[in-house]
Amino acid sequence: MKLIDFGKLVSRAEGQKKEKEYQILMLDDSKLDDVMKLQDLIYSNLRDKDIFATDTKEDYLKDMKQGGFVLGVYVDNELISYRYVSFPGLTEKNLGLDLGMPPEVLLHSANLETTVVHPDFRGNKLQKMTLDFAVDLIKEKGYYHVFSTVSPKNVFSLANVMSAELKVKGLKKKYGQMPDNSDGKWRFILHRDLQEEVCAEYSKLITLSLTDFHSQVKALNGGYIGHEVDKTDQKIVYAENNSCSLILPNEGFSLT
Repeated sequence: MKLIDFGKLVSRAEGQKKEKEYQILMLDDSKLDDVMKLQDLIYSNLRDKDIFATDTKEDYLKDMKQGGFVLGVYVDNELISYRYVSFPGLTEKNLGLDLGMPPEVLLHSANLETTVVHPDFRGNKLQKMTLDFAVDLIKEKGYYHVFSTVSPKNVFSLANVMSAELKVKGLKKKYGQMPDNSDGKWRFILHRDLQEEVCAEYSKLITLSLTDFHSQVKALNGGYIGHEVDKTDQKIVYAENNSCSLILPNEGFSLT
């Protein structure tokens, strides 16, 4: 397995802070049992199961055969965090379909799938760390449209994903059993085109509660995008997509 990074972090097991060494590895399928074990632990401890959609081992195997990958963070030979990325192509799993993206976009798309952190190791910014490495790997593979879903109830994960300049471009129910997903879970659909310059400031802004789904859907349908999130007040700032007033230079993305 390829070593991506290593260093030190803080464990808070049993209320005791201890410095630990970690490794971030590109996992192969021999480590998927570790992934499933950690996923089950996280899911079983959630008070609100609505914020997390689990994956099967078969999901991982299928995606890994199609170029997808899992970044795993190990401490003392134990998996304590992972990030899962897939390249869904023209399949129905592609989140670009939720935003009406054309085939040429879908073929160059990556889905940021599940990411989890063991409770004993929260506070080390592992979600942000693995996200940054994942985006770099996505670029290296020649993909440049990045998509993700996040529950409106999971403000910390939303803030982490948006820190990588993904913007909220849709809000709908997902992962239901009914064909129209009417029994599904509310999810933000986020997107970033890695080829485009980043807008740092917008001139037309509105602030909405994360739980006001009706107003958010109306704003999105009216040409607004979710620009940033206020974790303290549980609100999201929407910007009119055509009102950018300050553009940051692109970080030199290239397909070569």
